[in-house]
Amino acid sequence: MRERGAHCPLCRGNVTRREKACPEQALDPENIMRKFSGSCRCCAKQISQDSVGNSNRSETSTSDNTEPYQENTSSSGHPIFKCPLCQESNFARQHLLDHCNSNHLFQIIPVTCPICMSLPWGDPHQITRNFVSHLNQRHQFDYGEFVNLQLDEETQYQTAVEESFQVNI
Repeated sequence: MRERGAHCPLCRGNVTRREKACPEQALDPENIMRKFSGSCRCCAKQISQDSVGNSNRSETSTSDNTEPYQENTSSSGHPIFKCPLCQESNFARQHLLDHCNSNHLFQIIPVTCPICMSLPWGDPHQITRNFVSHLNQRHQFDYGEFVNLQLDEETQYQTAVEESFQVNI
């Protein structure tokens, strides 16, 4: 199993303490990455300008060969998911994250994220180019712990405004 912590977005190698303490501020990451050419400091893999420019966006929206996701729920009430990379099923969010990090870390295959599709605002046509990276960036926590997934976005917004008003009085 992979250890937790910050990882290089190019090779997924560990980021050192020094790099965490003094990160370089990227004002325009997309433009900086397009101009970048060299080797990864963790794995020494050569990264060309073309490969960075073509893969710097992890998600695109397309509508080919996707089907609506049917959410399943475990006996504990947590949603369960099927791994879109190997079709193994019955994963809770954290177990899917762990499974993908240990079994599919370097597989970059465009798929639809089952966790995103289970959310009320999920788009079944949203394709994630690098699923494992997407999981690590977007699904480190359960959204249900922070928002009521049964309410629509407008109601949640109104509730947040009202609670903010109550706190500031």
